[in-house]
Amino acid sequence: MYLEDDSQYWRGQIQPNDPEKWFSSHAEIMNHYVKLSQEKDVEYFSFGSELTSMENPKYTEYWSEILTQADEEYDGNILFSINWGAFLYGNGVNTDLLNHPAIDEIGISYYYEHTDVPTGASVDELLESLEDLPLYEIKTLHELTGKDILIVEAGATSTDAPWQHPWSTPSGKPNQQDQATYYEALCEAVVGREDLPFIVGVQTWNEGATSLDIDPKTDIGFEIFNKEAEQSVKECFTDES
Repeated sequence: MYLEDDSQYWRGQIQPNDPEKWFSSHAEIMNHYVKLSQEKDVEYFSFGSELTSMENPKYTEYWSEILTQADEEYDGNILFSINWGAFLYGNGVNTDLLNHPAIDEIGISYYYEHTDVPTGASVDELLESLEDLPLYEIKTLHELTGKDILIVEAGATSTDAPWQHPWSTPSGKPNQQDQATYYEALCEAVVGREDLPFIVGVQTWNEGATSLDIDPKTDIGFEIFNKEAEQSVKECFTDES
Protein backbone atom coordinates (compact mmCIF):
# COMPACT_ATOMS: atom_id res chain seq x y z
CA MET A 1 0.00 0.00 0.00
CA TYR A 2 1.43 3.39 -0.97
CA LEU A 3 0.24 6.82 -2.03
CA GLU A 4 1.93 8.67 -4.85
CA ASP A 5 1.55 12.15 -6.30
CA ASP A 6 1.51 13.16 -9.96
CA SER A 7 5.20 14.05 -10.18
CA GLN A 8 7.83 12.07 -12.05
CA TYR A 9 9.95 11.86 -8.91
CA TRP A 10 10.32 8.20 -8.02
CA ARG A 11 9.13 7.38 -4.52
CA GLY A 12 12.25 5.27 -3.91
CA GLN A 13 14.32 8.46 -3.70
CA ILE A 14 12.22 10.64 -1.41
CA GLN A 15 14.08 12.51 1.34
CA PRO A 16 11.55 14.17 3.65
CA ASN A 17 12.79 17.24 5.49
CA ASP A 18 11.13 15.94 8.64
CA PRO A 19 11.27 12.10 8.67
CA GLU A 20 9.44 11.89 12.00
CA LYS A 21 6.53 13.88 10.61
CA TRP A 22 6.57 11.79 7.42
CA PHE A 23 6.37 8.53 9.34
CA SER A 24 3.64 9.89 11.60
CA SER A 25 1.55 10.78 8.55
CA HIS A 26 2.38 7.46 6.87
CA ALA A 27 1.39 5.52 9.99
CA GLU A 28 -1.95 7.31 10.17
CA ILE A 29 -2.78 6.52 6.55
CA MET A 30 -1.61 2.90 6.77
CA ASN A 31 -3.55 2.29 9.97
CA HIS A 32 -6.75 3.40 8.24
CA TYR A 33 -6.27 0.90 5.43
CA VAL A 34 -5.07 -1.86 7.75
CA LYS A 35 -8.34 -1.60 9.68
CA LEU A 36 -10.32 -1.54 6.43
CA SER A 37 -8.44 -4.65 5.25
CA GLN A 38 -9.31 -6.42 8.49
CA GLU A 39 -12.99 -5.51 8.09
CA LYS A 40 -13.05 -6.79 4.50
CA ASP A 41 -11.05 -9.98 5.20
CA VAL A 42 -8.26 -8.95 2.81
CA GLU A 43 -5.68 -11.74 2.52
CA TYR A 44 -2.54 -9.60 2.17
CA PHE A 45 -1.46 -6.14 3.22
CA SER A 46 1.79 -4.86 1.75
CA PHE A 47 4.01 -2.16 3.23
CA GLY A 48 6.94 -0.49 1.53
CA SER A 49 6.55 -0.87 -2.23
CA GLU A 50 9.92 0.46 -3.42
CA LEU A 51 10.33 3.03 -0.65
CA THR A 52 14.07 2.40 -0.88
CA SER A 53 15.32 5.62 0.71
CA MET A 54 12.94 5.21 3.65
CA GLU A 55 14.16 1.68 4.36
CA ASN A 56 17.45 3.05 5.66
CA PRO A 57 18.41 1.40 8.98
CA LYS A 58 18.10 4.75 10.73
CA TYR A 59 14.34 4.50 10.16
CA THR A 60 13.90 0.95 11.44
CA GLU A 61 12.34 2.06 14.72
CA TYR A 62 9.63 3.99 12.89
CA TRP A 63 8.78 0.99 10.72
CA SER A 64 8.79 -1.28 13.76
CA GLU A 65 6.08 0.80 15.40
CA ILE A 66 3.95 0.81 12.25
CA LEU A 67 4.33 -2.94 11.72
CA THR A 68 3.67 -3.81 15.36
CA GLN A 69 0.45 -1.80 15.33
CA ALA A 70 -0.62 -3.40 12.04
CA ASP A 71 0.00 -6.85 13.46
CA GLU A 72 -2.28 -6.06 16.39
CA GLU A 73 -5.07 -4.81 14.12
CA TYR A 74 -4.88 -7.24 11.20
CA ASP A 75 -5.17 -11.03 10.97
CA GLY A 76 -4.07 -11.44 7.35
CA ASN A 77 -0.58 -11.80 5.90
CA ILE A 78 1.69 -8.78 6.25
CA LEU A 79 4.12 -8.24 3.42
CA PHE A 80 7.00 -5.80 3.16
CA SER A 81 7.94 -5.06 -0.43
CA ILE A 82 11.37 -3.88 -1.57
CA ASN A 83 12.79 -2.90 -4.93
CA TRP A 84 14.96 -5.11 -7.15
CA GLY A 85 18.72 -4.58 -7.30
CA ALA A 86 19.39 -4.14 -3.58
CA PHE A 87 22.54 -6.26 -3.81
CA LEU A 88 23.39 -5.30 -7.39
CA TYR A 89 23.97 -1.69 -6.38
CA GLY A 90 25.81 -2.53 -3.21
CA ASN A 91 23.27 -1.08 -0.79
CA GLY A 92 22.03 -4.40 0.53
CA VAL A 93 18.82 -4.61 2.52
CA ASN A 94 17.75 -3.60 6.00
CA THR A 95 17.70 -7.06 7.57
CA ASP A 96 16.56 -5.73 10.95
CA LEU A 97 13.47 -4.33 9.25
CA LEU A 98 12.75 -7.38 7.10
CA ASN A 99 13.16 -9.72 10.07
CA HIS A 100 10.50 -7.89 12.06
CA PRO A 101 8.21 -10.59 13.51
CA ALA A 102 5.08 -8.94 12.10
CA ILE A 103 6.28 -9.49 8.52
CA ASP A 104 5.07 -12.81 7.14
CA GLU A 105 6.55 -12.61 3.63
CA ILE A 106 8.96 -10.44 1.67
CA GLY A 107 7.84 -8.85 -1.59
CA ILE A 108 10.17 -7.80 -4.36
CA SER A 109 9.71 -5.88 -7.59
CA TYR A 110 11.26 -7.88 -10.41
CA TYR A 111 12.65 -5.54 -13.08
CA TYR A 112 16.15 -6.91 -13.53
CA GLU A 113 17.95 -5.67 -16.62
CA HIS A 114 19.23 -8.19 -19.16
CA THR A 115 21.09 -5.80 -21.43
CA ASP A 116 23.22 -8.46 -23.13
CA VAL A 117 20.21 -10.39 -24.44
CA PRO A 118 19.25 -9.11 -27.92
CA THR A 119 15.82 -8.69 -29.46
CA GLY A 120 14.43 -11.88 -30.92
CA ALA A 121 16.20 -14.04 -28.32
CA SER A 122 14.80 -17.46 -27.55
CA VAL A 123 13.28 -18.46 -24.24
CA ASP A 124 16.39 -20.52 -23.44
CA GLU A 125 18.72 -17.60 -24.15
CA LEU A 126 16.76 -15.29 -21.89
CA LEU A 127 16.30 -17.95 -19.23
CA GLU A 128 20.07 -18.27 -18.83
CA SER A 129 20.22 -14.59 -17.85
CA LEU A 130 17.16 -14.83 -15.61
CA GLU A 131 18.81 -17.66 -13.69
CA ASP A 132 21.74 -15.40 -12.76
CA LEU A 133 21.37 -12.22 -10.66
CA PRO A 134 17.59 -12.30 -10.04
CA LEU A 135 17.62 -15.71 -8.41
CA TYR A 136 20.78 -14.84 -6.48
CA GLU A 137 19.04 -11.86 -4.93
CA ILE A 138 15.84 -13.77 -4.20
CA LYS A 139 17.71 -16.69 -2.64
CA THR A 140 19.78 -14.28 -0.55
CA LEU A 141 16.65 -12.53 0.71
CA HIS A 142 15.23 -15.87 1.77
CA GLU A 143 18.47 -16.88 3.48
CA LEU A 144 18.68 -13.58 5.38
CA THR A 145 15.10 -13.66 6.62
CA GLY A 146 13.93 -17.27 6.46
CA LYS A 147 10.73 -15.91 4.90
CA ASP A 148 8.89 -16.75 1.71
CA ILE A 149 9.25 -14.39 -1.24
CA LEU A 150 6.39 -13.01 -3.32
CA ILE A 151 7.30 -11.32 -6.60
CA VAL A 152 4.86 -8.46 -6.25
CA GLU A 153 5.52 -6.86 -9.61
CA ALA A 154 6.97 -8.24 -12.84
CA GLY A 155 6.28 -7.10 -16.34
CA ALA A 156 7.59 -6.17 -19.76
CA THR A 157 6.32 -3.99 -22.57
CA SER A 158 5.45 -5.28 -26.03
CA THR A 159 8.54 -3.76 -27.65
CA ASP A 160 11.90 -4.96 -28.91
CA ALA A 161 13.91 -6.69 -26.17
CA PRO A 162 11.79 -5.31 -23.30
CA TRP A 163 13.90 -7.34 -20.85
CA GLN A 164 16.86 -4.99 -21.34
CA HIS A 165 15.17 -2.22 -19.32
CA PRO A 166 11.83 -3.73 -18.25
CA TRP A 167 11.03 -0.90 -15.83
CA SER A 168 11.25 1.84 -18.46
CA THR A 169 8.53 3.79 -20.26
CA PRO A 170 7.86 1.99 -23.55
CA SER A 171 9.05 3.40 -26.87
CA GLY A 172 9.71 2.09 -30.36
CA LYS A 173 7.76 -0.32 -32.51
CA PRO A 174 5.42 -3.08 -31.28
CA ASN A 175 6.91 -6.52 -30.69
CA GLN A 176 4.45 -8.94 -29.14
CA GLN A 177 6.75 -11.93 -29.55
CA ASP A 178 9.52 -10.51 -27.35
CA GLN A 179 7.01 -9.67 -24.64
CA ALA A 180 5.62 -13.21 -24.78
CA THR A 181 9.15 -14.63 -24.67
CA TYR A 182 9.88 -12.66 -21.52
CA TYR A 183 6.83 -14.01 -19.73
CA GLU A 184 7.52 -17.57 -20.81
CA ALA A 185 11.11 -17.36 -19.58
CA LEU A 186 10.04 -15.71 -16.34
CA CYS A 187 7.56 -18.49 -15.73
CA GLU A 188 10.20 -21.18 -16.21
CA ALA A 189 12.63 -19.29 -13.97
CA VAL A 190 10.46 -18.78 -10.89
CA VAL A 191 7.05 -20.47 -11.00
CA GLY A 192 6.45 -23.84 -9.37
CA ARG A 193 10.08 -24.92 -9.10
CA GLU A 194 10.70 -27.61 -6.52
CA ASP A 195 14.16 -26.17 -5.77
CA LEU A 196 12.65 -22.73 -5.05
CA PRO A 197 9.69 -23.53 -2.79
CA PHE A 198 10.04 -20.20 -1.00
CA ILE A 199 8.91 -18.27 -4.10
CA VAL A 200 5.20 -18.31 -3.41
CA GLY A 201 3.84 -16.32 -6.33
CA VAL A 202 4.21 -13.75 -9.09
CA GLN A 203 2.03 -10.72 -9.79
CA THR A 204 2.22 -9.21 -13.25
CA TRP A 205 2.20 -5.53 -14.17
CA ASN A 206 0.02 -3.97 -15.54
CA GLU A 207 -3.64 -4.51 -16.33
CA GLY A 208 -6.54 -2.18 -15.67
CA ALA A 209 -9.93 -1.14 -16.95
CA THR A 210 -8.32 0.64 -19.91
CA SER A 211 -6.63 -2.59 -21.01
CA LEU A 212 -9.87 -3.55 -22.73
CA ASP A 213 -9.60 -0.51 -24.99
CA ILE A 214 -6.10 -0.98 -26.40
CA ASP A 215 -5.31 -2.09 -29.93
CA PRO A 216 -2.97 -5.06 -29.36
CA LYS A 217 -1.50 -4.66 -32.85
CA THR A 218 -0.16 -1.18 -32.14
CA ASP A 219 0.04 -0.94 -28.35
CA ILE A 220 3.55 -1.03 -26.86
CA GLY A 221 2.61 -0.84 -23.20
CA PHE A 222 2.81 -3.36 -20.36
CA GLU A 223 -0.70 -4.70 -20.97
CA ILE A 224 -0.95 -8.27 -22.21
CA PHE A 225 -4.69 -8.42 -22.91
CA ASN A 226 -5.31 -9.87 -26.39
CA LYS A 227 -1.56 -10.02 -27.03
CA GLU A 228 0.64 -13.08 -27.49
CA ALA A 229 1.90 -12.66 -23.93
CA GLU A 230 -1.59 -13.32 -22.59
CA GLN A 231 -1.31 -16.93 -23.73
CA SER A 232 2.15 -17.23 -22.15
CA VAL A 233 0.75 -16.07 -18.81
CA LYS A 234 -2.29 -18.35 -19.07
CA GLU A 235 -0.10 -21.37 -19.73
CA CYS A 236 2.19 -20.41 -16.86
CA PHE A 237 -0.58 -20.33 -14.28
CA THR A 238 -2.77 -23.13 -15.64
CA ASP A 239 -2.44 -26.45 -13.86
CA GLU A 240 -2.49 -29.15 -16.53
CA SER A 241 -2.00 -32.00 -14.08
